[in-house]
Amino acid sequence: MHVWTFEEIDGGVLVRTRESWAGPPVEADPEGMRAALEGSLRSWLAALTQTALKQTR
Repeated sequence: MHVWTFEEIDGGVLVRTRESWAGPPVEADPEGMRAALEGSLRSWLAALTQTALKQTR
C-alpha cells in the first residue's frame, strides 16, 4: 500500500509518502526491495516536481 498526502504550506506544497510492503518477495530480499522502493519514490517525486514547476510558469 502506498499513500501520498499533499499539504499546502507557505510558499508551496509539502508532499509526504507512506508505504507498507509485505509478503514473500519483501521477506526474501528486504534490502533489495527497499532500494527498489527508494528508486521508485525518487523517480515519482522528480516527475511530480517537474510537473508542478511547469504549472507555475
